[in-house]
Amino acid sequence: MVSAVVLAAGCSKRMGKNKLLVKLDGKEILLRTLHAVVNSKVDEVIVVTGYQASDIQKIIQNLPVKIVYNPLYKEGQSTSVKAGVKAVNPNAKGVMFLLGDQPFVRPATINMLIDNFYSLEEYSIVVPYYKGKRGNPVLFESKLLPEIMKLTGDAGARSIITSNPDKVFKVDIESNEIVTDIDTPEDLKLAEEFLNLNSPAIPSITFEKAH
Repeated sequence: MVSAVVLAAGCSKRMGKNKLLVKLDGKEILLRTLHAVVNSKVDEVIVVTGYQASDIQKIIQNLPVKIVYNPLYKEGQSTSVKAGVKAVNPNAKGVMFLLGDQPFVRPATINMLIDNFYSLEEYSIVVPYYKGKRGNPVLFESKLLPEIMKLTGDAGARSIITSNPDKVFKVDIESNEIVTDIDTPEDLKLAEEFLNLNSPAIPSITFEKAH
């Protein structure tokens, strides 16, 4: 069993408004992300809310997800990670962490990470890479959850990856969906332009974020 924890609690300071509620080609960014997760091989989906939680809940309440509110969301991403972990089914063999603002991640990509996770006995962490750049989502074996529960601040679970290099299995992804998130108005504009060129089907991601 693999559980998915989707982080959707942040304040979206760089966007100037809640980016997860912004519509991209008529659908909220968070909904785009969740539809990919729900339609993948994950067995359980947990959404961690915080900032504007009631508004987030309204748009996802009809999805087959478990909603967990993190009252400490202003203290950093680690608090949302831990809130999600606490809600994970105790029978889960692995936990995948996803960012709510990655609307181009596809079910096939999520499934690829899960398939590798089940087939590898000597590795505890499955990480996607695009052209040598590490991305999200990341899948952790459940035995690492006690270590994840010790996280503090706004770092997320990156430190667990760097502190366990011998346990990391890298999966190469051919599109940059795993490194593409929507943080700023400029990111949103690029995403809208991409969709206008490629709608309705999105076979691969071709736009790069401007930094």
